Amino acid sequence: MVADLMVDMVKTLSKVSEYWLSDPRRTLEAQTHLMGSFFSMWTRTLQKMGGETVSDPDEVPRNDKRFSDADWVGEPVL
Repeated sequence: MVADLMVDMVKTLSKVSEYWLSDPRRTLEAQTHLMGSFFSMWTRTLQKMGGETVSDPDEVPRNDKRFSDADWVGEPVL
């Protein structure tokens, strides 16, 4: 039933929230790292769109079949 699924979802999200809010320093560090990663990603994306050659800090392993499509390499924004 949909109501049961919603109750389970709310319980899970509550537990996750409790974990992160129990240590404000951990939460701040995680958010700072997340935002820094977002800004880095956007900076590299804008540089690629501007025609610059940009090296990716975390290069995807080329033997990973999930990323074998040429668009993963050739398209600056997916």
